[in-house]
Amino acid sequence: MTSTQRKLATILAADAAGYSRLMGDDEKATVQTLTEYRQVFTDHISRHQGRVVDMAGDSVLAVFESPVEAVECSVEIQKELTRRNRQLAEHRRMQFRIGVNLGDILTREDGTIYGDGVNIAARLQAIAQPGGICISANVHDQVESHLPLEYADIGEQQVKNIAKPVRAYKVLLQAGGSAPISAPGRGQMGRRRAIGAALLVIIAVALGAGVWSWKDQIRHAWMQSTTALSDKPTIAVLPFTNMSGDPRQEYLSDGITEDIITALTRFAKLSVVARNSTFAYKGKAVDVRQVGKDLGARYVLEGSVRRTRDRGRITAQLIDTSDGKHVWAENYDRDLKDLFSVQDEVIQQIVGSLDVELDRAQLEQTRRGSPKDFRAYDLVLQARKVVFDHSEANHRESRDLLERAVALDQQLAPAYMELAWVYLDEFRFKWNARPDPLGRALKAASRGVELEPNNGFAHWRLAKILFFRKEMDRFESEMRRALALNPNHAETLADIATHLSVLGRHDEAYEYAQRAAKLDPNLTWNYFTHARYFLSKKRYREALAAMHQVNIPEFYWTHFWRALPYAELGEMDAAHKEAAEVLRLKPDFVLMRELDVWNVPKDYAGQIAESAKKAGIPINLGDKGQ
Repeated sequence: MTSTQRKLATILAADAAGYSRLMGDDEKATVQTLTEYRQVFTDHISRHQGRVVDMAGDSVLAVFESPVEAVECSVEIQKELTRRNRQLAEHRRMQFRIGVNLGDILTREDGTIYGDGVNIAARLQAIAQPGGICISANVHDQVESHLPLEYADIGEQQVKNIAKPVRAYKVLLQAGGSAPISAPGRGQMGRRRAIGAALLVIIAVALGAGVWSWKDQIRHAWMQSTTALSDKPTIAVLPFTNMSGDPRQEYLSDGITEDIITALTRFAKLSVVARNSTFAYKGKAVDVRQVGKDLGARYVLEGSVRRTRDRGRITAQLIDTSDGKHVWAENYDRDLKDLFSVQDEVIQQIVGSLDVELDRAQLEQTRRGSPKDFRAYDLVLQARKVVFDHSEANHRESRDLLERAVALDQQLAPAYMELAWVYLDEFRFKWNARPDPLGRALKAASRGVELEPNNGFAHWRLAKILFFRKEMDRFESEMRRALALNPNHAETLADIATHLSVLGRHDEAYEYAQRAAKLDPNLTWNYFTHARYFLSKKRYREALAAMHQVNIPEFYWTHFWRALPYAELGEMDAAHKEAAEVLRLKPDFVLMRELDVWNVPKDYAGQIAESAKKAGIPINLGDKGQ
C-alpha cells in the first residue's frame, strides 16, 4: 500500500496560453520554446527552495514551503519569460498563466501531490491572464507585507469541484512584467468608481504627454472595469463557420449564431456574452480557453453550417473553457425548413448540459414555429447582414428584402421586428422616406408582438416606436415587459439606456448602460449614454473619454457629443472642429428640430443647447454654425 503524508504547503500551478495554436502553427519551434521555458521554471523554483512535482504537456506543478518564496518566484519567472518573448515574433510568443494557493495537500511516496489545495491552485491558474499571476486570499494575507508588490482583489470565484467560493487576487506586475498594472478590483472598489478611476489615470497620462493617442488604453480599462465573472453560468457563442464553400452564404451561418445568442439571453439564470464581443473572433483560429479568459465565459459554443440546396448540416459543440474539454457535441442533418427546430434543440441541449434549472414554460417560450417558406427567413437573414452597416443605401436594400419576406410569410415574426426598425429609420433619418413611417413602424412592431408575445426583443421594438410617437405610458409598459422577458440582451439594455438618457434620466440610463457594457464592452454606441451621464455631472474629461470610444465617424451625432465637452472645457478649436463635422455630415442640422424628433424634454434640451451654442452649432432655424 502506498503511504501518504498530509501537510500545509504552497502550490504553484502554471499552464501555457494558446499552446494548441502554437503547436498547430509550428510544432518544432513550439517544442523548442517550451523546453527552454520549462528550464526557466526549473531554475527559479530551485532557487526559491521549491520542488517541481510535474511538467506534463504544457503545464507545470510545483510545491514550496513558503508562500513568499512561491510568489516571488512566480514574479521572477513571468518577468524573465516576458524578456524572452520580446526576442520572438509576436505570433510565436509563449505566455504562461500562474496560480498560487496555500492549502492542505497529500504527498505520496513518489512525490506526487493531490488534494483540494492543488485543485484550487489549478483553478486560480485558469483565472489568471496570460503572463499574469493569480493568488488565493490566504497567500495574499501571508505575502502582502513581505513583498514590494501590489494586488487587485477580484472577489470570490466559484471554482470547479470546490464547494465554497475562493477569494482571489491578481498580482500587479511592474514594468517588465506582463500582467496589467491597473486592473480594478471588484471587492473593494465599486464598478462605477473603478471605471472613473481608471479613466482619470489614463486621461492624466494622455494629457501630460500632450496627445490623444490613448483610445485603446481607455477601451482596455473600461473593459477591465465592466467585465466580471458572473455567479451564473456564462456562455459565449462564437460565430458559426460557413462550410458551404460559397462566401455569399456567410449571412446564414451568422444569422443562426445571432438567433442562438438572442434565444439564450431570454434565460435569466444564464449570462450570455453579446454578439459584438463574440463576433470579434470571426474567421480567426482560437483557443477556447483563451476566449473564456478574454470574455469571462466558462463555456463556449462553436459550430459550423453547410448548406446544400434545400438541406443544411449544422454541427455544434459546447466546450468547458477551464479545461478545453467537450461538454456536449451534436450534428444535425435537416431540411432548411426545419432550421428553427434545430436551433430549439441546440438551446435545450445547452441549458440541459449546464444543469440550469429552468421552468418548462420558459423553455417553451423560446420555441418558434418553423417558417412557412424558408425563403422568407433567408431574406430576413440577408437583410440583417446589410442593416448592420448603417447607411441610406443599405437601408433601402434591407427594407426591400424584408418587405419581400413578409409577402412570402405573413406569420414570420422576425421579419416584422426588423421591418419596424427600418420604418423607424425612415422617420428618424428621413432615409428613403414614404408617407406615415411611424404608422407603418407601429403596425409592423405590433404584428411582431402578436406573433411572438413572449419575445422580449419584439416588445422592445414596439417600445421604441411608441417612444418616437410620444406615447410615453405605453413606452414604459412595453420597456418593462421587454426587460422581464429578455434581461440579458446587451443591445436591448443599451438601447433602453439610450432612450432614458435622451429623456434626461441619466442615473437610471447609466445603470442600464453598465449592465449592457458588462455583457458587451464592444458595443460602441453604448458610450453615447456614458458621455451624456458624465456631461450631466459636469465631468467633462470623462464624457470626452467615453465619446472617443464611439467608432462611428460618419455619424453626425458622434461629433455633436464630442463638441459639447470640448466646449465646456474651453478647448474651442477642438469644439469648432467637431461642430464643423456635424454640419459636413448633415448640412441642414438644427439642434432644436433634432431634439424634438428624439422627444427630448424642454428643460434638458435647454441644457444641451447652452453647450452646443458655445461650440458653434446651429440651435434654431436661421442660426449659422461657426
